[in-house]
Amino acid sequence: MAKTGLSTSDNSRHSHSKKWIHCPNPSLINCVCLGSGRFLRSVLVPALQHRDDSTIVDNEVDNCDHHLRALIVQTRGLSFLEHISSLVDPNPKESENIDRNCSASDSVCSSNYEIDTCGYDGTVSTERIECYGAGSMGTKEHKAAALDIIRKCSHPIKLIGVGVTEAGLSSSSNQCMIDLVDILECIYLGAAIADC
Repeated sequence: MAKTGLSTSDNSRHSHSKKWIHCPNPSLINCVCLGSGRFLRSVLVPALQHRDDSTIVDNEVDNCDHHLRALIVQTRGLSFLEHISSLVDPNPKESENIDRNCSASDSVCSSNYEIDTCGYDGTVSTERIECYGAGSMGTKEHKAAALDIIRKCSHPIKLIGVGVTEAGLSSSSNQCMIDLVDILECIYLGAAIADC
């Protein structure tokens, strides 16, 4: 597998949005996926994007489409975040403003990752899947940035997709379960603040 994205030294040299998380427009995020494995990226995320969110949101009317747009949060490591960051932001120093100056119609508001699927007849098809945000729970700084994006979402988080192994969910003391509880708490507190 080819190495992509930012190196560890790049992450330590630069701060916050492009380094700790990639989310060009947090206002578009309305669901969270914990995990970034192949199943989640190739099955769950595309299904969410084709889901009509208007069936979930009670009488909510706005000017944007109602598809679910996920923040994909890797449980460990940084490979998915680095890959997505490298697709849009090959030179972080020259595009610092990309996260702050983005409207819903801008193509820069999402990246695309490729999924190859082998058909019954052996033919390989490649589909490009939109990615509206990528993060990681791999370090304290990355986790804080991911939770900060979730907290600042202007749309309510209506769905959490969990794509981790059974081992990750086997005990409440596992880091994955702790991260999931932190995400739930963040969403709950964010909703409570929004209702005040």
